Amino acid sequence: MPPRLFLDEEEIEIRKIYESGVSAAPIAAVFRCGADAILNAVKRQGGIARPYNCLTKRGLENVRRASEGRKLSESARRKISKARKGRKISKAQREQIAKTLREYYQNHPAPFLGKHRSEATKEKLSKANKGQIPWNTGRHRSSETKRKISESLNGKMSGSKNPAWKGGVSTRPYPFEFNGGLKEEIRKRDGRKCQLCRTPEVNFSRALDVHHIDYDKENCDSSNLISLCRSCNGKVNQNREFWTRYFKVLLDSQ
Repeated sequence: MPPRLFLDEEEIEIRKIYESGVSAAPIAAVFRCGADAILNAVKRQGGIARPYNCLTKRGLENVRRASEGRKLSESARRKISKARKGRKISKAQREQIAKTLREYYQNHPAPFLGKHRSEATKEKLSKANKGQIPWNTGRHRSSETKRKISESLNGKMSGSKNPAWKGGVSTRPYPFEFNGGLKEEIRKRDGRKCQLCRTPEVNFSRALDVHHIDYDKENCDSSNLISLCRSCNGKVNQNREFWTRYFKVLLDSQ
C-alpha cells in the first residue's frame, strides 16, 4: 500500500494537534490513515515524535534488567542524598515531566479502570485499614496560607481571563428538547459505553453524559450527540475543532 500523502496545510494542522497533546491514534482516525503516517507528517514539518520513555512496559523492563543484582553501598547512598539535597527542579524540567506523564496516561489507562473488587477483597481491605488514621487527619491550612492562595488566584481564571472562555456560552440554558428522554436514546444507541475510553456505564456511579459534538447547545440532532463519561467529557473541552472532527468520523463509521 502506497504511503499516505498530505497537503502541506494538513501536515501543519497535524503537527499542531499532535503537539497540543493528542496522541497519533485519534488523529489517524480523523485523517483515515495509520499512526505511522501521522508521525511521519509531524517529522516532515520539523516536529519531534514523543520520546520513548521508561514509563512504558518495555522501558520499565529495560530499567529492571539494567539494575538487576545491583546494590548501592551506604557510601553511595549518602553521596546521592547529599547531591540531591536542596536541588530544585527547573520550570523546563517540570514541563517535560508533565508532558511525559500526560503522554503515558493517554496511552495507558489506569490499570484498575472498569474493574471491581470482590466482596472478600473489600472485607480484607476493611480489616487491614481498621484503626488506621489517615495522613491528613487533623491537618488544616492556616488562615495566612488560605489568604495567599486566594490572592494568587483572585480574578486570574475567571471570565475572559480563562483560556477556555468562549464568550459566556456555558451560562446559556439548554433547549427544552435536550431532555432525559433524548439522552437515554443516545446512551442506548451508543451501547451504554463511553465513546472515547469505551468504559461501560455500569462501571460509573452516574449515567453517561451526552455531549454536543459541535459544542452548540441548540443543535440537538442525534447526529450531533454522543455518550461520554464525565472524565472524557471534560477532556474534550480542549482542542474542540479536532474533537468535533474526530466524533463525526467516529459516528460516520458506525
